[in-house]
Amino acid sequence: MMRLILLHPLQSMPIRSWTFDHQPVIKIGRCSDNDVVLYSSVVSRYHVELKSSHGNWEILNLGSNGTYIDGKPITKVKAVNGLIINLALSGPKIAIYLQEESQGVNFKERQNYYLQNSLKKLETRPLKPKFNLESKQQELVEDTKAE
Repeated sequence: MMRLILLHPLQSMPIRSWTFDHQPVIKIGRCSDNDVVLYSSVVSRYHVELKSSHGNWEILNLGSNGTYIDGKPITKVKAVNGLIINLALSGPKIAIYLQEESQGVNFKERQNYYLQNSLKKLETRPLKPKFNLESKQQELVEDTKAE
C-alpha cells in the first residue's frame, strides 16, 4: 500500500491525500487520466510515475520541469518511507508513505501522529519586536535636544 500526501507549499501541512492498494503503477500529473491529478502550470501532463518492482517502489521523473528531492533533480530513485518530492522546483510537494501488509495499524498511527504534529506547527504566537520602541523614541528625543 502507498499513501501520497500533498503538502502546503509554505507550511508543509497536509492538504490532500491518496491511498493506493495493490496498484503496480501510480501516475501523477496534470492530465485527467493520471491517478493523482494536480492542476499547476509547472506540473507536466505526465510528470511522475511510481512503480512497484519486486517489493520496492521507484520514482521516475517524466516531467519537463523535473522532479526534485531536497532541491536536487532526479531521474529515477528508490522510494523510501517519508520521502518528499517536489514536482518542479517551485511546484507541489508530495510526501510518500509506504506500508507493508504487516504494518497495518502502525502505519495509520504514524500517519495520525504526522497529521497532528503538522497542525501543531501552525499555532501562532505574537511576534516580539526586534527593538524597544520606547527606547528608540527616547534616543530620538535626546538627539533633537542635543542639536
